Amino acid sequence: MSLRPLTVDKAGRKYWEQSWTDRPETLPVDPSDRRLSAYVDRRLHEMFCSVFSGAPSTRRLLEIGCGRSRWLPYFGKHHGFSVAGVDYSPTGCQQAEALLAAAQVEGRVICADFFDPPKELLESFDVVWSLGVMEHFDDTGNVAAAFARFLRPGGVMITVIPNMRWVIGGLQVLLNAPVYRIHVPLSLRELVRAHEHAGLNTEDARYFLATNFWVVNVDQPPGIRRVLGRALVGVMGRLSAMIWAFEERFVRIPSSRVYSPYLLCVARKPRTTAP
Repeated sequence: MSLRPLTVDKAGRKYWEQSWTDRPETLPVDPSDRRLSAYVDRRLHEMFCSVFSGAPSTRRLLEIGCGRSRWLPYFGKHHGFSVAGVDYSPTGCQQAEALLAAAQVEGRVICADFFDPPKELLESFDVVWSLGVMEHFDDTGNVAAAFARFLRPGGVMITVIPNMRWVIGGLQVLLNAPVYRIHVPLSLRELVRAHEHAGLNTEDARYFLATNFWVVNVDQPPGIRRVLGRALVGVMGRLSAMIWAFEERFVRIPSSRVYSPYLLCVARKPRTTAP
């Protein structure tokens, strides 16, 4: 069954093909990296450790939107998952495979549309993870339902999206409006409702981190707006790094709907289906 006709992809395959082309090399996530530039990775690692604690050792994880994924090798190496990813960008899939091979982590990358995937993938994963995918579609509930089809009963879905409702979204409109327009600016409540629409039970939903201005995308054609945008994000990104340094040394600043860069939802598929 294909859910695609009900949902519009605001970015599209062409956008992601262009995004993954000619990007500089990257490395898999390493939670032992103590640099401030890896602070967001370490905080996500902390969250994953909490979600996965007490789970069985033999588990399967699927990343949806795995193009050029730094996370697939991490899940295999640091949590012992059998990992797979799905993405409709051939270039993104090739780069994800290269990252897995470089990290010497076995995994399967499937180049396919998650709305109409190979049938053997359905109801076969203990964890479904996505980072910055769900908010690119106009019908969020339909997307969450498509994601949930990959889960086994009792499996967990972990979704992280950018917070485009407040400061981050305002800066994105100011500095690169075309990128803002391929996002749906979801509230936390709307994200939770999408998971509930998919028949999942929410276990954790919150704004994630106090700040990260580096998440603002200023990649656009060369010109004065690009120069000014990069300068502004550079200054504000350094402010974020100063806050991260303070948090690591003293106390964490609470997240908020106004300044937090991300929304997080962790939801579980019921083990049994009601009659």
